[in-house]
Amino acid sequence: MKWDVATLGTVFWPAFLGAALLDGLVFTLVDPATIEVFGYQNVSRQAAYTVGFFTFWIVIMAASAATLWLHRIQTASTTGSSSR
Repeated sequence: MKWDVATLGTVFWPAFLGAALLDGLVFTLVDPATIEVFGYQNVSRQAAYTVGFFTFWIVIMAASAATLWLHRIQTASTTGSSSR
């Protein structure tokens, strides 16, 4: 699969917007000050927001990339060309 700037933008930008939305929704419902990591409550709010955002972004990017990859395999198999 060819990973040019347009393809990367197709994966990264929607994932960024989804992560921002999900981060806002999750931390509206969950107070980061109440999160315990391995039994310790040493996580600041800003650290929880940052880790949460990047975790959501990576997961959504992986899902978007897998969707794009599967779509290209489907398109290549129906047209008879191979873009793998």
